[in-house]
Amino acid sequence: VGGFILLMLVPVAISLVASAFLQGVMVVEVATGTLGQRLGFGALWRRAAKRIWPLLGWTAIVTGAILVVVAAFVALIVVAAMTSTTALVVAIVIGVLSGLGLAALGVWLGTKVSLVPSVIVLEGAGIGAAVRRSWRLTDGFFWRTFGTLLLVSVILNSAAQVVVQPVSLIGTILATIVDPTGSGAAITITVITTVVTLILSLLIGAITAFVQAALVAVIYIDLRMRKEGLDLELVRHVELRDAGQAVGDPYRVPDAATTGSAPAPAGS
Repeated sequence: VGGFILLMLVPVAISLVASAFLQGVMVVEVATGTLGQRLGFGALWRRAAKRIWPLLGWTAIVTGAILVVVAAFVALIVVAAMTSTTALVVAIVIGVLSGLGLAALGVWLGTKVSLVPSVIVLEGAGIGAAVRRSWRLTDGFFWRTFGTLLLVSVILNSAAQVVVQPVSLIGTILATIVDPTGSGAAITITVITTVVTLILSLLIGAITAFVQAALVAVIYIDLRMRKEGLDLELVRHVELRDAGQAVGDPYRVPDAATTGSAPAPAGS
């Protein structure tokens, strides 16, 4: 059991690192692209690597919270099943109702803190300050942020099903035609279909992860433009840069913005 648990921790650790790395790189890519810059992979990684530890910490916190909730539900069902049939039924009903409530809470919290990776990378904030900053940026724009994230997620998942399901369906039909009695003659077709479906799912999953990570960065920049006049600062930055003058980082904000009240919009 110990060995199995350790084995399961390996993909979890890899997933944490990959997720943090992806978020950091895509945030930098979108931010520099907004300024008309096109950086190579090495340059993107070097800039994102400076904030990799806070990103890893945040990703670990989110993953840990999800695992704790899932483990609590599983433990509840297992204990109830070992007690009696009545206790199991009650536990399932409670689990379903609690699950719906936690799902709604998770959607709300997930939307409010969705900008944390962007704040960590572009503003150089710590995890706590990034959470507070994301919370304030989404004030008044919750439904807009949630709707955008949901819409893109639905589109991506629908596109994935359009690509994967026909392959799986065709493989199933061919296997039925070749081996209608189920004697095992179509095992090759089944294996090939499974492998192709798995590869397509992995590729589409990778594309989905990239698009969603970039989307969060776009939402972050959009909200700062709406609430803080970031678009004017970006225009000024580009003009000064093209004129050969020294410029700083246009995405950095005063310390008050990450620890206290956000700065007033430009021109106010």
